[in-house]
Amino acid sequence: MAISTPSSAPTLRENDSTIHILWINCGLSCDGESVSLTAATQPSIEEIALGALPGLPKVALHWPLIDFECGPEQGSDNFIEWFHKADRGELEPFVLVIEGAIPNETINGDGYFTGFGRHPGTNQPITVNEWLDKLAPRATIVLAVGTCATYGGVHAMAGNPTGAIGAPDYLGWDWKSKAGVPIVCVPGCPAHPDNLSETILYLLYQIAGQSPMIPLDEHLRPRWLYGGTVHEGCDRAGYYEQGEFAETYDSPKCLVKLGCRGQLVKCNVPKRGWINGVGGCPNVGGICIGCTMPGFPDIFMPFMEPMLVAGRTASASGAPENEAYSSVIRSLRGFARRKSDTEGPWRKKGSQVVTGYIPDWSDNRTQSTVPQPRQGTGTPRTGAQARTAGQPVAIGTLVLVAVWCRSVGTTWTLELHELDPGMALGTLVDWISSGVPTSQPQPDDALAHQLLANRGLHLYPDSTAGPCTSSRSSIGYVRADP
Repeated sequence: MAISTPSSAPTLRENDSTIHILWINCGLSCDGESVSLTAATQPSIEEIALGALPGLPKVALHWPLIDFECGPEQGSDNFIEWFHKADRGELEPFVLVIEGAIPNETINGDGYFTGFGRHPGTNQPITVNEWLDKLAPRATIVLAVGTCATYGGVHAMAGNPTGAIGAPDYLGWDWKSKAGVPIVCVPGCPAHPDNLSETILYLLYQIAGQSPMIPLDEHLRPRWLYGGTVHEGCDRAGYYEQGEFAETYDSPKCLVKLGCRGQLVKCNVPKRGWINGVGGCPNVGGICIGCTMPGFPDIFMPFMEPMLVAGRTASASGAPENEAYSSVIRSLRGFARRKSDTEGPWRKKGSQVVTGYIPDWSDNRTQSTVPQPRQGTGTPRTGAQARTAGQPVAIGTLVLVAVWCRSVGTTWTLELHELDPGMALGTLVDWISSGVPTSQPQPDDALAHQLLANRGLHLYPDSTAGPCTSSRSSIGYVRADP
């Protein structure tokens, strides 16, 4: 869904020369975007706040990171009062900035997942959900910053207990502000400093009537910032076309065999650098893990494992591939990008946690989400049948595989992956630490049986359950108690 450019953009009211920016950082996050913005240089946040750029309207920035003189409801100024003014319709126009994922507060039990100020009457915390419900209809523009706020991010990965989602999933992907502007998303973990400040600057000029409607892609990202892939802007791309790949992180060659997802990921970091044009993941030897994408992190896990769909074998001569080979590569990349540029199906609003979350202890906040055998698929196999048949065991909408892993932490970890024949390993659903040091041999199946039984799960050992890598060994299928 590309956003068209209308003949006129929302303009600043003639009787008010100030644009207010209301920044809510109480979503599920690490405040990474707030910290990232302090490093912006093109433009800097100081230039925006002080009106140092030509034609920039007066800006009042209500941002917790810099409003250090004010407590939420005390200090030299009542910081939260600005948000209440906006709720009463006393601020116009204003940009609402959301930082952090939005949890499902209907399942928070007797507590709350987020809080930003307190209700004047009840003295109870005001959640990010309530602020969105109050302020989004009054905002001139809603800006979601960081992958947590845009698409849910780490907090919305499979197995999460909060039902977290991003702003477009909460308000609706077709939602538009009263000025007719869609939600504007600047993803990243954290968002790139200059991508964020440049988007804020564009929106301020747009409200002032000096810029056209901001051009967005189908996932509501600014098209000029997220239109190309990491691979297309990477200075290592030439090595890829020559079939020269890094085996270690100190190599200047292509990082795809070390797990780089740059061919699929829409991000401009290789071209833009990180601060003052310096740095950026592949520029300094780091692989791209897809942090600007809607399905991050699930679709791109496990990290540091090579991509089968995008990798290629170096030729004996090292010469660039011919046009026929290049056309095949382009077709495969296009297919892989479409598959990667999406969100997990559990990221949606509702009264239940549908992430696959399995409580480790008594947890009465949510209804049980332990998957049950899929209806209509026949009688579940017995242990002997499953061991010899070499077929997946259905669990609700998932087929799970148990995998011993020793590449995370200092102990062997039992991971549960969704079976995905198209990937080296499918989406990570859950993991259990075994307590066995990685210096010791791989634990036997008896320990795996015990760890899974503690969660009401059964293991059916089978050598064909899934692929193995240098750091992970699939040992069998898993299903829940019938």
